[in-house]
Amino acid sequence: MRWVDNVRILSLKQAPSSLLESWQTHISHRFHTYSFGSGREALFALLQQKNWASRVVLLPAFVPEGVYYPFLQEAWEVIFYELDEAGNPDFEDLGRRIAASPPAIAVLIHLFGVARDATRFKAALPEHTLFIEDFAHTMLGDWLETYQMRADIGLFSPPKLLGVSDGCFLLCKDQWLFSNIKNWSPARSLYLFFRMGALSLASASTHCGQWDRLNLLDRLAARFYNWAYLVLMAFCQQPHSFSGIGQWLLARTPQQTAATKRQQQAFCYQQGLSNKQIQILYPAEGSPMPLIGFPIKVSKRQHFALYLYQKGVRGAAYAPKWWFVPPGLESEYPLAHNLWATHYVLPINQKLNEKDIRYVVDLVNQYSNPTDEQEI
Repeated sequence: MRWVDNVRILSLKQAPSSLLESWQTHISHRFHTYSFGSGREALFALLQQKNWASRVVLLPAFVPEGVYYPFLQEAWEVIFYELDEAGNPDFEDLGRRIAASPPAIAVLIHLFGVARDATRFKAALPEHTLFIEDFAHTMLGDWLETYQMRADIGLFSPPKLLGVSDGCFLLCKDQWLFSNIKNWSPARSLYLFFRMGALSLASASTHCGQWDRLNLLDRLAARFYNWAYLVLMAFCQQPHSFSGIGQWLLARTPQQTAATKRQQQAFCYQQGLSNKQIQILYPAEGSPMPLIGFPIKVSKRQHFALYLYQKGVRGAAYAPKWWFVPPGLESEYPLAHNLWATHYVLPINQKLNEKDIRYVVDLVNQYSNPTDEQEI
């Protein structure tokens, strides 16, 4: 079966060029760039780099394990801040928490790839606070030529949107001297084996899925991906560099083409969705960044996801490893918790075409929330 989904596949359609694109030149002139095997390894490297006078970090209440876990393992005090219903910082709540516990590090996540107000976020922080913008839900591209990054460090994670084995870039305004970064280990090699297996199987499933009626390729790709994640969790406290195979794949992946297609697909969703039972989380004025997927809210998310799945569409919900607020404190973050519980990300992917996106739009527009009796 051919799925309409967000699963990344190999897309090697160009030889590496000796000439940098304009946005790549722009980055090289403005930032010190450092690469690592993954985002969590980059954060571990950052936290292990120096003796921090304070170990207080400010994170959004709706946060991925990849951001939360390094601070937890390095014994930092995590202060969560509230979001609004669309995933933007609640700046009143942010100000109160900063006043109570001034952070050494503060993280703003451009959730779903939608640009958040980094200028206002920066203005709310104490002068000494290291400000990190997390761009893991978007990708590098020509939009960076006009985007004014307010943070001290910007974090990008190419594997989230592209068919590459690993990789993370830190764009830093100041120079850092990272040490004890490993180039190889048996665990990392096993991780890369599983990641390449997942990419290869997902690519085969995409191109040959119509003959794989039992979805064996797809299921095995998911299994390899899960194995890779377990291995990564076992070694990520010892940061590794961006692998050679990952660099090779990224150099041969048409990044700007992927970014442009993702922007076009977001526009198609924005113009086509009309179902009043869903709430679109994409701003009416658009966003300069390519999206990881098109974000919406739906009250009966499980029912909605099953409805799409039965029609061959698989989006995503960032739920299992995205909520770390201690039990009993959920009431302090009602909007973030509601967003965590009701958001859904419709497929956006460079492997998809306009017909695929319009198919999803039509399905979503035809969807109707069940009554309580129907759910039973």
